[in-house]
Amino acid sequence: MRRGGPRPGTYTATSRRISRIDSRAARETAVTPSRVAYRIGDSIVMSQLDGARRRTLVSGRPVFSVVITRYRVGWLQRAGHRMLAFMTNRINPSGGVTVRQGSHDLPASTQSAVADASRIVEYLGSTGVKRADPPLFG
Repeated sequence: MRRGGPRPGTYTATSRRISRIDSRAARETAVTPSRVAYRIGDSIVMSQLDGARRRTLVSGRPVFSVVITRYRVGWLQRAGHRMLAFMTNRINPSGGVTVRQGSHDLPASTQSAVADASRIVEYLGSTGVKRADPPLFG
């Protein structure tokens, strides 16, 4: 992220080049070898590392703790005293994005989440790192 200077924004770097993928500075990022997901205010955006095929996955909600797998993006959202987990279905470059809510709430003290290859599996709360049991997504 570059917050000041002549070209602030969100950047990615590969072995071939540095790309400015957004003119706004992200608050959080999550990266795979081919994609990046990042939070700008109350929105989560995903794109390829060069900035191509950029799309907003969620907007206008109090979101945080962005996670990304090869084909899915997830995040947490506070809803009053509840902590909700969300995950996209498999993201297809030519298709739409479907978002699923976890099957149950996480503790209200949850601060962040961790994903394995396909879903959110652990979270950090007031008592440390815990496994999401039962699983949030089948």
